[in-house]
Amino acid sequence: MVNLRDAVVEMVRDVCRPDPVDLSDHARPLLDSGLDSLDFASVLMAIEDRFNIVVAEEDLEQLGTIDKIVHYVEERSGA
Repeated sequence: MVNLRDAVVEMVRDVCRPDPVDLSDHARPLLDSGLDSLDFASVLMAIEDRFNIVVAEEDLEQLGTIDKIVHYVEERSGA
């Protein structure tokens, strides 16, 4: 079974294909890892769909890293 962190990393990689992104540091801001703002929005939509949650607009600023996304999803989905 894939854990939550691995699932988030895979979603980010899927959104960014075929362009490689450096996700070796899960605390690094995604926008510094090779994503642009459209990629970031696509990742958040994929997160919402996969985990059946809604990302509130006021929460967007706090979701800039893999670690923060994982924590956010855990809090809202009971994962």
